[in-house]
Amino acid sequence: PYWANDSAKMSLELHKSEHADAYKTLVRGGEIDPTFLGYSNWNMESFILLVKEHSDRLVQLIRDLHWNHLAVLEYIDENDQELWEKSSAIQNALGYTFVINEGTLSEQIWRYEFFVNLSISNTGASPFYYRWPVQISLIDSNTHKVAWKDIWEEIDIRTWLPGESVEIENTFTVPSLPVGEYLAVVSILDPSG
Repeated sequence: PYWANDSAKMSLELHKSEHADAYKTLVRGGEIDPTFLGYSNWNMESFILLVKEHSDRLVQLIRDLHWNHLAVLEYIDENDQELWEKSSAIQNALGYTFVINEGTLSEQIWRYEFFVNLSISNTGASPFYYRWPVQISLIDSNTHKVAWKDIWEEIDIRTWLPGESVEIENTFTVPSLPVGEYLAVVSILDPSG
């Protein structure tokens, strides 16, 4: 059975061997029923109290169960500072967060080669579920225009799991560029533009 109205039983169920790794390929999340944490009504007051009184528990569940989406409040009064801060903590816990911990780059492009080594952590609650391309670019530091870019073909960001770090490296072939200083930029590209 699926224990949608009991967070402790739901956690036990989702940690069973047949479900424990499902988050790696299947999205987890949904709506919060106020009865989920002990409230009896589905009104706005119950949802507001749920966020104010149980935001830490919701963040813990998000991280523990690897949720990437969660419907709690449709509207937040930004004048209610406590509600704003606690709902923001819930929202910020959802999904993936990629952090570059360390990077090593070629100081100069020599013989058209540009070396990049990055250590990246996913500090979020879930993986990214689509194989969107990773792009490396060199941006002219004076004009801020892209001088060169390439897709990092062998990278699959779906494998960057929460709580883990990965190390990626590659040597790219760069055409002749004007002498100057360039900023290296790593991007995940949304295929829709």
